[in-house]
Amino acid sequence: MILFSALFKRIATLIHKHPKYLFLFPWFGVIFWYAMLISMLAYWGGEGRPIWHWMYGYDISPKNYKKNYGSVGLVYISDIGTTRMQGVFIAFSLCQGIIYTSTVFVWYVINYTDKNDYLSSQEMPVDDIENSSDEALEENKPEVHRKKFFKFTEHERNLIYASIFFAFIGSAGIFFCSIFNTRDFHHAHLSMVGLFLAGLAISIILTSTSFILTGKDVYIKEHNVTEHSVGYKFWTKDYYTKMFANVWLDSGIVKLIWVIFAIVFAICFGAIDKNDISAVFEWLVAFWYGLIFVIWSFDMFVHRKLNYQNTV
Repeated sequence: MILFSALFKRIATLIHKHPKYLFLFPWFGVIFWYAMLISMLAYWGGEGRPIWHWMYGYDISPKNYKKNYGSVGLVYISDIGTTRMQGVFIAFSLCQGIIYTSTVFVWYVINYTDKNDYLSSQEMPVDDIENSSDEALEENKPEVHRKKFFKFTEHERNLIYASIFFAFIGSAGIFFCSIFNTRDFHHAHLSMVGLFLAGLAISIILTSTSFILTGKDVYIKEHNVTEHSVGYKFWTKDYYTKMFANVWLDSGIVKLIWVIFAIVFAICFGAIDKNDISAVFEWLVAFWYGLIFVIWSFDMFVHRKLNYQNTV
């Protein structure tokens, strides 16, 4: 436990020292994920868009399959990942999974922990010094970087803790999905696909809920209203103008919209019996997934100044 605490402190210190460019970190996930998808498609196309026996069972030959059903429009990612591309599938799935889980963790550290617990006044980011008043500099130099902090609630922090856990579960799911290929471990493979989709969806829903709760608290604080008045004025234009000027609320709603579309695509992928049409939705889910890294990057960019004012 002591070792874990010391490791967390070192990581948190490093993160708080360099908050300005953290929005670039999720883009590594975009690069790894899309590079994997595009390379797998390129490999399948370069091989002449073949169909393999594990796609339709062992009781029919590829020649008879084409004769009876015609050429396959698109194959599953998992089918390509069973070929010599499995190494790429495993490596890139692992990399993007680490990046995604780390992104949620970094977000927690930079927004939900107090940088003053990890940095001395000399180590504070330059932006903090530039934003500090001359009076504050002269009055109390060690405390110059202490801002008017916003206090997150216990529920909001717990939602982020749970989000990190399910992000890890989802990332582990896609990693083991790539290891247990659909040809040799079909049932285990499908289970890992489900774990990936469920873990990711739950993680995003939890994060969105936390953001929306924080947005509501910020709205109440900034506009000096009661919790009841927030609900009673929901039909007014002024209410929505103020609410959607709140970046926390915006972040939560965007993520919820993303996860709703992801769930719809995933249901179509699992419910459609025709393989090549089902495969279209699998690829759609995959490419849609890459956008969550972009959303996280945008969040970090918008909030890079706000983290100076946030603490537990």
